[in-house]
Parts: sequence; structure tokens; C-alpha cells
Amino acid sequence: LLELIIVFVGVYGASALAEWEGSRDADARRRQLQAAVVHEIKDIKSNTRRVVKQAAPEMARFDSLIAAGSRPPLEPMMEPVKLETHIWTAMLQAGVLDLFDVQTVYDISQFYNELNLGFEQLAQLRTLSETMLIPNLERGSAEFYNADGDLRPQYEWYRSGQWRLINLAT
Repeated sequence: LLELIIVFVGVYGASALAEWEGSRDADARRRQLQAAVVHEIKDIKSNTRRVVKQAAPEMARFDSLIAAGSRPPLEPMMEPVKLETHIWTAMLQAGVLDLFDVQTVYDISQFYNELNLGFEQLAQLRTLSETMLIPNLERGSAEFYNADGDLRPQYEWYRSGQWRLINLAT
């Protein structure tokens, strides 16, 4: 009976120790992943803030020039922008989201979804620039503005799309 009790306590103790070590390893992994995703998000937000600091005043200036009766040139959005979300992608592929609580996963997912919306908006502006602006640049500002000095309806996407992009980035 004593040997049976010793074996039972030994097996139970080994199982409890393995579970504790697994929990400790999962906590360490969670902290490492959290630190990595926080670092990635901070870098993305830093770059986004820099872009907003440049783009918002430029668009405000564009709007004020139109309000003053000027016809500022439309600048095609052709700058290639590519961002790799290495940590988030790796987390999704590795199936480690179960290490985080539901609210954290939701918040991180929301951030990356908004980031993707911004890149989709940027890609759309680039496509519209390639198909609508660049072929008509040689026609001058009369092509883009009506007699009242407002953007023609077919080019309003230029202004509204850039403001939408700025708002997403903000």
C-alpha cells in the first residue's frame, strides 16, 4: 500500500510539475510575443504619424487654395508602399493566438484590419492616379476643374480619397 501511495504521489507530482513548467513556458512565450507585436505596432504607428504630419497640412493647403479660387495641380499618388507585418502574420500562421485573452486578440486584429484598410485606400488612389490622372496631366488644370473652380465630379475621388486615407492613418 505504501509503495502504491508513493507511486501515485510521484506520478501526480511529475504531472503537476510538467503542467507548471508548461504554464511557465507559455507565459514566457506570451510575453515574448506581446513584446514583439508591441514593437511592430509602435514602428507602424510612428511611420503613420510621420506621414499624417506631412499629408494633412498638404491637403489642408490644397483645400484652401481651391477655396481661394486657385486650381492647384493634382499630384498622382505613385509612391510604392509595402509593409510586412511579420510578427502578426507569424502569429496567425503558428496558431499562437490562444496564448492571449480574447480582448487582446480582438484589439490587435482591429489594428491590423484598419492598417489593411489604409493600404487598400492607398492602392485604390494609386490605381485611380494611373488610370485617370496621369493620362490627363498634359491637358492642364482645365481638365480637372469646372468653371466654378471646383474639382470635376470624376476627380473628386482625389480629394476625398486622400482625406479618407489621412483619417484612417490618424
